[in-house]
Order: sequence, then C-alpha cells, then structure tokens
Amino acid sequence: MLISVIIPTFNEEMHIGKLVRFLNATAAHNEIEIIVTDGGSTDNTVLLAEESGAKVCTSPLKGRAGQMHFATTIAKGDVFYFIHADSLPPTTFVADICSAIGNGYTIGRYKTAFRSHNLLLKINQWFTRFDWLICMGGDQSLFVEKNLYYLAGGFDTSLVIMEEYYFGLKARVLGKYIILNGTVSVSARKYINNSWLSVQYANYKAFSMFKQGKPNAEINALYRRLLK
Repeated sequence: MLISVIIPTFNEEMHIGKLVRFLNATAAHNEIEIIVTDGGSTDNTVLLAEESGAKVCTSPLKGRAGQMHFATTIAKGDVFYFIHADSLPPTTFVADICSAIGNGYTIGRYKTAFRSHNLLLKINQWFTRFDWLICMGGDQSLFVEKNLYYLAGGFDTSLVIMEEYYFGLKARVLGKYIILNGTVSVSARKYINNSWLSVQYANYKAFSMFKQGKPNAEINALYRRLLK
C-alpha cells in the first residue's frame, strides 16, 4: 500500500524541511510519497521542500482546499494523508494507517499535542480524543482512502476556511471513521500570536456560523478580523 502524504504550504520555510526530513526518516520510500502543494510562496519553502526530498507542485488554486485537491490529481497512493507543514505525525503513522485500513476503516485522524506547556492548550488537546466534528480540523491531520475521497467529492476548492469540516460531513456518511491512537505534534503559533481567549472565541464564532450555514467567505472574513 502506498500512502501519499500531502502537505499544503504558503511561506512555510521555518517548518517544511523538518517535516519532510522526518517523514523520509520514518517511512520507507516504497511506503510513502511526499507531495508539497504550494500556494505561491515568496520565501524558500519550495527550495527547502525539494532539498529535503519532497515532490513539489505549484497549485493553480490557492488556499488549502484547492492546493490539497490539486495534489490528489497527481498522487499515486491508494491512501491520501493530509498534514499541515507545522505538524509532525507519530513515528508509527504508516503502520497506524495501514492497520486501520486493514480493519475496514477508510477515514480517520489523530489527536492533538501542542508543542507548548500552556495548561489551557493541554486542556484543548485533551478534548480531541472525542468524536466531535469540531475536533476534525486540519491540526489532527487526516487520512482517507483514495476511493472514498473521490466518492465524497473531495475538498471543495471554492472554500477558503473549514475545508476539513465540510469534507468530513460528506465522507463520514460514506466511509468508516476512526480516531487513531497517538497524537500529532502541532505548533502553538496561532496561540502565541494571539491570546488563548481570542483563538477560542474566533473558533467558536466560525463554527457557529458554519452550523448556521453561513457563506464560507463570510466565515473567513470574520475569522481574519478576529485573529492575526
């Protein structure tokens, strides 16, 4: 089984090399392919990704949804594994995904572990063990069988925020979902650049608007006003 690890980037020179090197050191070359799908970075993201051993494509569609979907069109894997550039999966991620697929699961995620000693963030990450839609964001990473991805229509490339939630609603009806053992190590930079309360409030407002069926552009505009 080949897993296509898909990483959307935009100006991620501080993180992308570390993630790609970690993936290459953790998995055999016949187990994974690493695709960095870039949204027009103006820093050294593309160069560092290539030097670290990733296949890099420049997506004609900007934004995570468009970039991730574009990468699936060139991916060779039987399974897609989407992960953010500032995250690190468990060293067992290949075995975890293969085991889940072997047991009939076709979509799933990990729990979160912030790279921070902040008590409030430790409380946040504790809640990601629960099967709640609000805990199915990009920070937890996401694996999905290729056939299910396309059956569910893939990421909606018109979306500029909350693409994982929209996709999850469709895919979970059609597939079998699992929360994997283990955690994804996630940067706390959003909380460092803002306050914990500001991020919580922004997330609450965005998710409330999502549940109310508000336009995605309206949700994104509010989110960007609330956070740096």
